[in-house]
Amino acid sequence: MESNPDIDAAILDIDLGGAMVYPVADTLLARNIPFFFTSGYEDDALSQQYPEVKNCPKPYPFLEIERALTGALSG
Repeated sequence: MESNPDIDAAILDIDLGGAMVYPVADTLLARNIPFFFTSGYEDDALSQQYPEVKNCPKPYPFLEIERALTGALSG
């Protein structure tokens, strides 16, 4: 079975066991693929490097994730 490389949107956790997700975020930005972060990091830390990207701080309720994803997909 062939996989489909198309991505509609992404949800990125900033720190995955010590590996930072910034290279993935940069690739998504370069490819114009909408995404948002889920993180325990403060918004100030992200707002400097990724001012246009929403951060859903942990712990996050499902409705917050739903709103962020809807916003990312709507441009």
